[in-house]
Amino acid sequence: MGRLSRDVLSHGQRTGDPRDDGAARAARRRCARPGDSRHGVLHDVRALDVKRAWIGTAALAAVVAVIAGEIAWLSVLHALQHTPLRPFTGQPIVPGRAVPALRLEDDRGRPFVYRPGVPRAPAAFYFGYTRCRDACPLALARLARAHRALPSLRVIFVTVDPANDTAAALHRYLAHFDAAFVGLTGSPKEIAAAQRAFEVAASPEGRGIAHDDAVIVADATGRLALRYRGADLDVAAFVDDVQRLARR
Repeated sequence: MGRLSRDVLSHGQRTGDPRDDGAARAARRRCARPGDSRHGVLHDVRALDVKRAWIGTAALAAVVAVIAGEIAWLSVLHALQHTPLRPFTGQPIVPGRAVPALRLEDDRGRPFVYRPGVPRAPAAFYFGYTRCRDACPLALARLARAHRALPSLRVIFVTVDPANDTAAALHRYLAHFDAAFVGLTGSPKEIAAAQRAFEVAASPEGRGIAHDDAVIVADATGRLALRYRGADLDVAAFVDDVQRLARR
């Protein structure tokens, strides 16, 4: 080989063929592209780490939410357990005994039977008489307001003057307050038995009859539950009491 050839070869080895340099750079660029296997593996690992971190964060948030909900519910239970029940405004009848069986005549002349222990709407019983000029009208007026607020309430007026309060007299009298009220009458013996069963006193006094001014409420199970003074009846509180009784 001549000297010139050796020099050219030697120079080529030192400086490199420009085409060879371009091919090398292209190869390096190909290796650096995202499609390169090593770069792709690194990219997938990073994506997996991000996904795992997101799943872990979501799971932690869910656990925190569940714990917070449990704490809130326990707080509500604690408050309920340590909050005393609101007392009734009426005087509780303890123990609550079953409403006595009644077999009387209603204000339309029909037989009336009240059987104890039969589920029904709450009922308010009042013992009075049609010639009464003080306690009875006041109590019935308040019961009429209560009935308008709570139509499911049954109001039953039992006369303590069976000698004068016929079915027709009761019907006319109660129509002044609420046509839905039920009036009951019967023989003196039957009325006296009803008074004893409800523990209501009544006796002649002058030209009238002195009697207990008592509104007696039976709950939906047919048991005597509360007792009120009729003339002083707080209608709103009474309606609230009856609604609470109905939910028991």
